[in-house]
Amino acid sequence: MSQDIRKMLEKIDEDKSGVIEFDEFVKMMTDKMGERDSKEKILSAFQLFDTDGTVSLQEICEMLFSIITAQLWTLKDNFVIRLGLLW
Repeated sequence: MSQDIRKMLEKIDEDKSGVIEFDEFVKMMTDKMGERDSKEKILSAFQLFDTDGTVSLQEICEMLFSIITAQLWTLKDNFVIRLGLLW
């Protein structure tokens, strides 16, 4: 894992437990997004990562990998479609 990601997660994990609890996640989200999103929306976002009430570094890495993989497939599909339009 990159040092940048590790440093970012260490800032979020205020109690240094090695996982991100919901309260830490809410604080991070409200710091980044302001108060415009409801707690229910933030809970929904947390649950994307959560499997047991906390978010581990492994769970975050798995989610990021899934997101990046999906984006790469979308880029590939768009590229193939554009190529098809050129023929």
